[in-house]
Amino acid sequence: MDEGLKETDQAKRKEIYQKWAKLANDELPYMFLNQGKEMYAVSGRVKNITFGPYKDWTMDIHKVELDNNVAAKK
Repeated sequence: MDEGLKETDQAKRKEIYQKWAKLANDELPYMFLNQGKEMYAVSGRVKNITFGPYKDWTMDIHKVELDNNVAAKK
């Protein structure tokens, strides 16, 4: 990719990016095309929950626990 950014000749640049696209298509099992911008707020009482840009939190909902020993902050 860096090589393509440095090249000013459009024909050479096209060739560089085509090589990269072929390599990515042949070697990568999948490619992320976007990343969500959601934000979540969760009480400190909620345990075993994880958030990430490529994982829906509901995938591990069966692991979530509510800790009643944690005092709620006022």
